[in-house]
Formats: sequence, structure tokens, C-alpha cells
Amino acid sequence: MDAYSESCVLTRISIYIAVNLSHIFEKINQKSRIGARRKATITNNAGENDEPKRKMQRVVFQLPFPERPRVMGRVLVCGQGDMGQLGLGDDSSKFERKRPTLVEKVLNVVDVTAGGMHNLLLTLEGHVYSFGSNDKAALDGDSSEEGSEFVPHAIDLPNKVFKISAGDSHSACLLEECKIHS
Repeated sequence: MDAYSESCVLTRISIYIAVNLSHIFEKINQKSRIGARRKATITNNAGENDEPKRKMQRVVFQLPFPERPRVMGRVLVCGQGDMGQLGLGDDSSKFERKRPTLVEKVLNVVDVTAGGMHNLLLTLEGHVYSFGSNDKAALDGDSSEEGSEFVPHAIDLPNKVFKISAGDSHSACLLEECKIHS
């Protein structure tokens, strides 16, 4: 290839690159104009000529009636129990357990819930037992007797219980007639 042919090829390549670059810059400018922010026009008549919207049909969800759990077990506790939350008694040697220890007083337990420093146990028969700190009457029982918070004791309720719940300073039970006792 002679010098003239080489310069012609280089000229054609440079023209081709220049044309393509101009197309690329053109597309970039178009996109930046499209992406530019525009003020939204606010019309108070929006949807005035639209068809009226259909009303949503109400859907009724039938919640299942709660059932008391049926799988029975025993309760094992471990940890710090200086407020009676282990339910092992008021003997200071039982305030801390590093290994799981059986709570012997309550049988046929189907549900357990833990509050801040108290616990509730639900039995298969629908009875609730509580033990631990009775701050703000969270356990719904008389804790005036010395050591009464340290062992599980039955809560006197008007009916049998389906579900139990406990929080920092409260306890709640769902009774058979679907009333909540707290």
C-alpha cells in the first residue's frame, strides 16, 4: 500500500469515528433533555371525567377458634432466679442453675411463657400456674406471704384457659368463653 492509499484509509476511519461520536453525543443530549425535571401541573379536576370507581367488596375472614395445645411435657429451668423466676423455691442455693433443672410441682404442662421476671405455665386441664416477681400484680395473686413468689402456684380464674401471654410487667390469659383475664 502506498502512502496515498494509507492516508485515504486513515481519513475514512477518522470520518467514521467522528460521525459515530456525533451520533453518540446526540443521543446523550436527548437523554439528558428527557431526564430533565419538569414541574408537575396540579389540577384540581383530576379524575373528574373518569368513570366512578367500583366499591371494594368486604371480605370476611373467619378466624379459627383457639385450642389449648395437647402435647404435654415437663418444665426445665436454668439461669438466674433471685426473683423466683425459676420456680424452684426460696432456698438461696436454688437461685442460680447452670444446668436445666426440673420444676417438680407442675405436671401436664402444654404451654410456657416468660415475662420480665416471671413465668406462666398452662396445663392440659386449663389451669395456669405462675411464679417469679409480682411487680405491679403481674401474677394476679397474693404475694404477701414470704416466699410465695418462688414456687409455682395456681392462679384462681373464673374459667379454664386456652392461651397464655406474659410481658415485662403483665400477664394475660384467654379464657374458654373468649374473654381475656389480665
